[in-house]
Amino acid sequence: MKKNGVKFAFLFLLGIHFAFPCFGEFNRELEAIKSALLTNPRDSQAMNAYGILQAKMGDVVGAIKTWRTAIDYDQGNVHLYNNIGSALRRLGYPRESLAWYKATIKIQPTYWTWFNLGLLFEELQQKSEALNAHREALRLLPEFKQAWEHSVRLEREIFVSKDEIQDRKVDYSQKLEGIGDSKPNDTERFASKPLVGEVHPIRESSHEQHAKKPVSLGIEKVKKFDSAEIGIKGDDHVCITFDGGADSDGLPKILSTLSKHNVYCTFFLTGKFVKSYPELTRQIIAQGHEIANHGLGHKNMSAWDKDQISKELRSTEDIFESVTGKKGARFFRFPFGAQNKRVEALVANLGYRPVYWTIDTLDWKEPSEESIVSKVKTKLRRRAVILMHCGSKTGSKALPKVLAEISRCGFKPVPLSSLNEAEMASLP
Repeated sequence: MKKNGVKFAFLFLLGIHFAFPCFGEFNRELEAIKSALLTNPRDSQAMNAYGILQAKMGDVVGAIKTWRTAIDYDQGNVHLYNNIGSALRRLGYPRESLAWYKATIKIQPTYWTWFNLGLLFEELQQKSEALNAHREALRLLPEFKQAWEHSVRLEREIFVSKDEIQDRKVDYSQKLEGIGDSKPNDTERFASKPLVGEVHPIRESSHEQHAKKPVSLGIEKVKKFDSAEIGIKGDDHVCITFDGGADSDGLPKILSTLSKHNVYCTFFLTGKFVKSYPELTRQIIAQGHEIANHGLGHKNMSAWDKDQISKELRSTEDIFESVTGKKGARFFRFPFGAQNKRVEALVANLGYRPVYWTIDTLDWKEPSEESIVSKVKTKLRRRAVILMHCGSKTGSKALPKVLAEISRCGFKPVPLSSLNEAEMASLP
């Protein structure tokens, strides 16, 4: 996004909020943010503050968009990552929230992020993981009252002995009033429930009795991201995905075009598609693309139970392996996009990441090439996920123009499996 574009976008948003009297209590803060953005449209702290106000006013999705824009200009800002994780948890996306919290910890571990992670694990009924996270918060800040209270309760629930609990007790009579609520070093906490705002970096505690070994939660080493891990350089990418459910009419031309432009994509294929077109499927793999699960027979799975879904995905993977010699990437796209949180959770428990799209070209309707390109041009943005279809002849003809538009905007198409943890969390 260009400098003037950033300025216009944020001032436009601010102007909307000034127009409503019910937001009068925030006017002073909004004026300060407005002044900061006029001075420097890339001021990530001002963007962060604006996102916090958005969340306080109930626009959590808008807040996430603001923080993600701020990350474009300040990729190492732990507060932005932590806030997105908390917002996603508030919206009911625990898997995505977990990924953003882990990304925060990789950049810099803070006591509030560990505490937030503990709360998330508690909501997921993962008590041991929650206890480890709260202990880590205490390692960074031994006086952290809320983390201690959660730790004691969890220890009792998972039957840790009373003597061991007593050994970890902290005398709060000599501590600062309110620790664990908003201080120290936590000036931007959200007022509502467990959604936490800005977290300032915390130094390691000098209290030897609390210097426990850091827990990993699946992170092999707690360290800062380098540019390759977090995508600081060259992360202006998009993902073009192709669904293959029945027909392959456009696939030969699609593969030819992708090869010509040295572009790699993700193909969501049904088991029946792979059985019907084994040579084309092998060609997809041979050209360096990846295939992912789209179900066995392209049926609406939104009312299915665990056994039905498990059988469907397993049968599809068996066909993938028999035709290509290997299983597909661990992504899943529900046929027709028909899903709900229940079946999403079932798929996730089977080890798949459900993926949808941000741009639907509707190429399966065989519209004009101009219509397809226009849909891409209108909604194209950084990290967009574009949906096209293997069976669309018009889509295959429009693909060179789609690639040209992506290139013109400075983006690069990449397969889904090339995304890092934080980028995975931002997938639709």
